[in-house]
Amino acid sequence: MTESPASVVAGRSLRSLAELPVTRVHRVGIRRAEALAALGIESVLDLVTHYPRRYVDRTRQADVAALQVGEESVVLAEVQTCRARRTRQGRALVELDVRDGTGALRITFFNQAWRAKQLVEGHRGLFAGKVGSFKGTRQLTHPDFQLLDADD
Repeated sequence: MTESPASVVAGRSLRSLAELPVTRVHRVGIRRAEALAALGIESVLDLVTHYPRRYVDRTRQADVAALQVGEESVVLAEVQTCRARRTRQGRALVELDVRDGTGALRITFFNQAWRAKQLVEGHRGLFAGKVGSFKGTRQLTHPDFQLLDADD
């Protein structure tokens, strides 16, 4: 049975999407369908109504002074100091102090010694992550970041 031109123009109903297997979607083969089925996604309707577990809006930049412990934030700041050392357990630790004009923030990376070469003093960047606190100092641990050029 072929679809009438009127039904093609009107689109599909939710019922028809629920009956359509996910393998009908372009580039969804047997292996990907099995992975989706493990998430409970077996029809096209399941696929289009599956929403992310969480969503972080990284388009809104915050001042360092306004950061609250526990919130996800993005700050534009300049690296003031960068220190690399080993912990007592022998793990690499890189600590940065960054500043944006409103305040200072500590950024910490564990087991990523090469970060000290990337994040040198004077570089500016966008740092995004969940604000935590250690010994009374606000910090970001393993934040996502993007360094900016002098033109940015």
